[in-house]
Amino acid sequence: MKVKHIEAFQVKGITIRTNNQNEASPSSAQIGLLWHDFNEKVAPLMAPFSETYGVYTEYESDHTGDFDVIACTDTLSTQPTIELSSVNINRGQYAVFTASGPLPETVINLWMQVWQYFSDETCEHKRAFTTDFEHYEEGKVSVYIALEIE
Repeated sequence: MKVKHIEAFQVKGITIRTNNQNEASPSSAQIGLLWHDFNEKVAPLMAPFSETYGVYTEYESDHTGDFDVIACTDTLSTQPTIELSSVNINRGQYAVFTASGPLPETVINLWMQVWQYFSDETCEHKRAFTTDFEHYEEGKVSVYIALEIE
């Protein structure tokens, strides 16, 4: 894990509302279907060299409450025929967890690292629960967790 300063940027994509309890059960999990819809409806509209993100925002409380997940991109080359959500990624300090490997296992393992890191009593950082995001690159995923400013 490393801490990075991120400048604000905007993304557009498809949104769902869920929680970790629902995502733990195959019968109520929605994130996999969200990415299926994104790959079918939004990915073909992406501009060359655009970036892919998974954004977590509108937290009800903490990791136990409901939150929005947006499968999104920073640049579209074509006007979408479906309505897309627009989300601002906040400027600030982020804890960054990065790994390479197959999806979705790599992302799931990274989130387990995030939860373990922030649940450790000796952790020197505190989650802001504002806007967190996954950044997908060729063969690599980074999870950015917004940090509270102390």
